[in-house]
Amino acid sequence: MPFYNVKVIDKTGQVREFNRDYSDIAALREDVRQNGHLLVHFKEKKKRKKLLHLFLHRLRSYIDSRTISDEDIYNLFYELGIILKAGVPIMRAFRMMVDETRKEAVKHFLDDVSFQLKEGGNFSDILEKKCNFYGFAPYIPIIRRGEKTGQLGESFLNTAASIEKKMKIKSEIVDAMIYPMILVGTGLMAVYIILIYVIPRFETIVKSFKVVLPFHTRVLFSLSLFLNKHQELVIAVLIVFMAVLLVLVRNPRFKGLFTVLLGKIPLIRSIRLASENLQFLGTFSTLLNGGVPILAALNLASESYSSPKVRERLSEASLSLRKGDSLAGALKETEIFPDIIPNMVRVGEESGTLPEVLVELYHFMSERFLKKTRRYMNLLEPAVIVFIAIFIGFLIMSVIPIIMNISDINI
Repeated sequence: MPFYNVKVIDKTGQVREFNRDYSDIAALREDVRQNGHLLVHFKEKKKRKKLLHLFLHRLRSYIDSRTISDEDIYNLFYELGIILKAGVPIMRAFRMMVDETRKEAVKHFLDDVSFQLKEGGNFSDILEKKCNFYGFAPYIPIIRRGEKTGQLGESFLNTAASIEKKMKIKSEIVDAMIYPMILVGTGLMAVYIILIYVIPRFETIVKSFKVVLPFHTRVLFSLSLFLNKHQELVIAVLIVFMAVLLVLVRNPRFKGLFTVLLGKIPLIRSIRLASENLQFLGTFSTLLNGGVPILAALNLASESYSSPKVRERLSEASLSLRKGDSLAGALKETEIFPDIIPNMVRVGEESGTLPEVLVELYHFMSERFLKKTRRYMNLLEPAVIVFIAIFIGFLIMSVIPIIMNISDINI
């Protein structure tokens, strides 16, 4: 029977959280309704019985507690939207969230925002100051409009829906990459075992028989001996390298340089552009559905692109739009998007249903992007296998001369 973590608002307006078994989601909702509670959030949890699973779960919880992820922001906006729509004042809503949040980084963020709200600040202005902390920029106009119209709860829910789309795309890409990464890890482990434990066993044989080895075999022996003698040093260097890489990845300049270098590879450039087109559509449709003017929405959505040249083309499209040109024509002139996007935008403009058309177009393009990504990942799997096979074949071919020389000596 599925096991759920459930968060509700009870009859007194207090937030309650509990874990319980339910046969399905319908049974969960019915139980909450019968008890007179308002459902805020629920999530299925897997029961972990094995010690290793428990250790990994706690390790992951500790690491997650130090950072704020898309899921944290999604949960925050979604729960705030539900609570505010229930008629709870925003300051009380934040106090409830602070009391219920267990993750230290999120609690610190909520405490800071709550303090600034008490000082008389607007939530949208506070988020704007924290854009270096998280990518709030695309959602600030929606939240600002919600503050002005008194529909802040609805704005939070719209923002949460946009973040959920983003999370789904990321999750699909990660899932598609898991198997190729397992293949790479397994292959590297096999090579490491051969170099550390198999090759050195031939050293005494080679020395005792004074076998003359080919150059590539001597190189392999030298590498194997070096790794054996300096295992601690190699491991330390790898750890330091990974730590430095993790720090640099968080640096915007290094991240930008790395993105530029990857953009030189045609296949990766194509995937990245398709991903950024999808992000542009998602942000643009969310902003328009949130009531943001089209020019402001276009300028904000253009920040989805990492390339300055692409952003410059979209700035030109914005100027064309100010002159009275159609959005479809302006987008087509940029030569960034596949033909289906400006064509469908034209349909939306002519029918007066542009926000709705953009939402449907986003769903269609996301499915198309995921299929394309899965196809590339499926092609990557045999490529990884072939590469590992070639490398291990090189190791075997390097060992064969040793065996052949020893065989000749015995004869």
